Amino acid sequence: MNTGDFRLLYYFVEVVKAGSIRSAARQLRLSPAVVSTALSDLEAALCVTLISRTTRKMRLTEAGRITFEKAALATKHVQDAMQPPAGNATEIRGRVSMTVPTELASSWLPPLLTRFRQLYPAVETTIHADDAALHLSGSDHDISLRTEFNSEPKQGADIAAVFQLELVCQPALLSDLPETLPERLGELAFIGSRHQLLDGRLFATDLKTARDIMLAVNPEFTINNRQVALELARKGFGAALLISVSTADDLENGTLARLSEDHGFGCVVVSVVMRDPLPSPAASAMQAFLLSSGQALP
Repeated sequence: MNTGDFRLLYYFVEVVKAGSIRSAARQLRLSPAVVSTALSDLEAALCVTLISRTTRKMRLTEAGRITFEKAALATKHVQDAMQPPAGNATEIRGRVSMTVPTELASSWLPPLLTRFRQLYPAVETTIHADDAALHLSGSDHDISLRTEFNSEPKQGADIAAVFQLELVCQPALLSDLPETLPERLGELAFIGSRHQLLDGRLFATDLKTARDIMLAVNPEFTINNRQVALELARKGFGAALLISVSTADDLENGTLARLSEDHGFGCVVVSVVMRDPLPSPAASAMQAFLLSSGQALP
């Protein structure tokens, strides 16, 4: 069995456990079409119908039940076997490639990689910084660190870190601005991005009243790279909404200043997505390290 065949079995097991293709796809962080195609490919390879599907529900056939029992046991044994041996970190070697958002690649990730290299000196790590959500299937990357924006912190087995969002600008821009945030934004250029704005409105929570508010903004720069937004804010081009870990040093040394201490702008949740259900020992070591160590850093 090659890795591709195993992936089909793994997806099938997850579909049965989840109860539907859509639910399994959500847990696997794949599109329903990818999971559905994998299920069809597995049925074609085995020359049987595994799942009887209707518009309302799905049901295992007898062949599907037998296959599921074998596949569930096999995938568990294989996954257990591919975990890094306890106490043998220095013996793990190989390569692992990750795709990472640029804002994380330049601020949060470097200290983690230093620590990982100390634990696994024989593992070669390649980082691809990109703000696009790449499809891992068929790519050369083993792991993708993906971000999503939420109004509240989120928990989950695949979550490595949660960072608060901060609205910042160059201190010199604050001197002649009104005190209230809506008035400030009305007189200050906003550096937006596709991920930060919805129909020209910035969502926030007034921490004094606990009420959600919408702030009308007119982005002077609309971009989709948060690292560029950080650099523009440093240069004094306007206000930018950025994750706390990337602004920490700038706020401490006075390069940037918060526009408001009284509003919450939600948070960024960082999750670890694996390309293969059967990852290499090096990729498994990186996954376990990120999930156990990622939130420990400021």
